[in-house]
Amino acid sequence: MKVRKFRFLALALAVLLLVAAGCSGGGSGGSKSGGGTVKFALIGPMTGAGAVMGQQLAGGAKIAIEDWVEEKGGLNGDKVDVEVFDDQGVANQALLAAERIAADPTFLGIVGHVNSGCTLAALPTYNAAKMIQISNTNTNVMLPYHGYDFFRVIPDENFITGELARMAIEGVGIKRACLAYDNTDWGVGSRDVLVDLLDTVWAGRLEILDEATFDPNLDKDMTAILTRFMGTDADAIIVIAEYTAGSIFLTQKANLGYDVTFFGCNSLLNEEVLKLAGSAAEGMYTFNPYYSQGSESERNFNERYLKFTNGNENAGEWAAHAHDAMLAWLKFFERHGSNDATYDEIVSGLKAMPEFKGVTGPIKFDKDGNVEPKPLSYVVVKDGQFVPFTW
Repeated sequence: MKVRKFRFLALALAVLLLVAAGCSGGGSGGSKSGGGTVKFALIGPMTGAGAVMGQQLAGGAKIAIEDWVEEKGGLNGDKVDVEVFDDQGVANQALLAAERIAADPTFLGIVGHVNSGCTLAALPTYNAAKMIQISNTNTNVMLPYHGYDFFRVIPDENFITGELARMAIEGVGIKRACLAYDNTDWGVGSRDVLVDLLDTVWAGRLEILDEATFDPNLDKDMTAILTRFMGTDADAIIVIAEYTAGSIFLTQKANLGYDVTFFGCNSLLNEEVLKLAGSAAEGMYTFNPYYSQGSESERNFNERYLKFTNGNENAGEWAAHAHDAMLAWLKFFERHGSNDATYDEIVSGLKAMPEFKGVTGPIKFDKDGNVEPKPLSYVVVKDGQFVPFTW
């Protein structure tokens, strides 16, 4: 099946980002010689508890397209649009949005979802429509192995969660901890990887004294979990959660006077945590492949993102990884030489594409659509800011 460019009307019912230089609401498809408009679908939690992540997702992809168009004028002679869909970070909404995307064969490709559970819900629909997704932040280990073609620009949980364990054990010297994790596919998968690593790679180095799960969409009171953890002699608590639930844990931990070291998963290197938890975030350890004050390329991207948000917000991993996912699509079609490609050409072409440098590090897809581990930044909250943590 060809991914073709057709004339299309501007869709007022969706949040539409028109990001090509000089681009207006709607356009016409072009021939292989260019002169028309092509579009990508972008999907994530634009509303709900993870809305900040979705908004950064959209911003990062938009920046990638704007910079590309400024340098190259377009994609093989065509203008570039991106149409944004809201999955609310919930699987059933992700499926509904995926069905709307699949109904429009003019999309060249998909960027998103943010949540692994949303991708699991949507992948069969994309596969049936012969559409390919490049995820920005899905880390669930099993995503490429459900029989569907899938690509991501972030390493999976085997690496990410392994570094959480290494930071706690080698970096801070934690011996005993309690674990709280959200009951999504991502949270449960991360928990399982962590427990397995502590039983094998880190055997005898860190003991999990107690663990508890929670629903990130429903549970707003974590005091029962924290009170239970207070009954142990844990050196630390490890929390696998997105920024809203993570901030609740930090705030309620402080309200209880629970003086214990706090380790957050990579999703908590998010300035929303500093805003929501305030002083309660002090002393939290976390990490991420992207840190706005990290390498030169990371700092440069953050400056670009600050301009994009009129100085209101630093870039987080959702923006940076979305930039790299969008850039992968642009590089693929440029290398392909036209904006028409069969499903099989896209799958094989993405896997064969040479490594390129993204904001978050080198990007090269393997035979399963995964990328190699990237350098990480490790931080601790000090005086209300994320500052580098080294050991």
